[in-house]
Amino acid sequence: MLSVSKLSTNPGCARCGLSALCQSSTADCHLPAPSPVQSGRPLAADDHLVWQGDPVQAIFVLRSGCVKSYVVDPDGTERVRGFYHAGDVVGLESLCGQAASTSLQALTPTSVCRVSRGAILSEAMPEVAKTILPLISKALDQAQTLAGDYSAEQRVARFLLDLREHAAEPDQLQLEMGRRDIANYLRLVTETVSRVLKRFQDDGLISVKRKSIRILHAGRLKQLVQSAEPIPRLNKRPACAQAA
Repeated sequence: MLSVSKLSTNPGCARCGLSALCQSSTADCHLPAPSPVQSGRPLAADDHLVWQGDPVQAIFVLRSGCVKSYVVDPDGTERVRGFYHAGDVVGLESLCGQAASTSLQALTPTSVCRVSRGAILSEAMPEVAKTILPLISKALDQAQTLAGDYSAEQRVARFLLDLREHAAEPDQLQLEMGRRDIANYLRLVTETVSRVLKRFQDDGLISVKRKSIRILHAGRLKQLVQSAEPIPRLNKRPACAQAA
């Protein structure tokens, strides 16, 4: 496997699933010719990295920013497939086809690196395929999160815990996406997402201030994800107050 001679100070590079393919990852991402990872053009918020149906030319790694993956059904309905942050690899779902199966849209100013489809399929660079395969397996595993019969509370809790893994500051989340997109992704309605977040706040699990969420009890959220039973409230009122 190709070695990393110098890790970038960019946080996206530190978490990058393809860092082993960079022979010289630097802060300005000037990579040498032998590296299959190349810098891509910066994106402004709302710009598209890929449109559904585009020819598949590469996969991408986010160095910074946030990207939404979505499809548009024949009837024009948008279906959000996922959200990606610094260090995440995007576009894996389209590798097996000739046309992109999803659109990739930047939700914030975003910078990316790219690995060409040719490099991934090249027999001369087996290191690339060996690095990509575990990432595909991980992506498939994450896709199963929404496939089961999970409650709204479990879906929202899992979503918050996933965001927590990407947070620059422990337990401090900044929502780059709107609640409508979150609800679409979780296969819920917007009102349900708002109601669940309010319940979590009332129960003392999180603190919500507009698009900023602070996780107060990650352990309780994990317990909820793993259990079909509702978790106990942390701030129950005394029995006498409930009876009043």
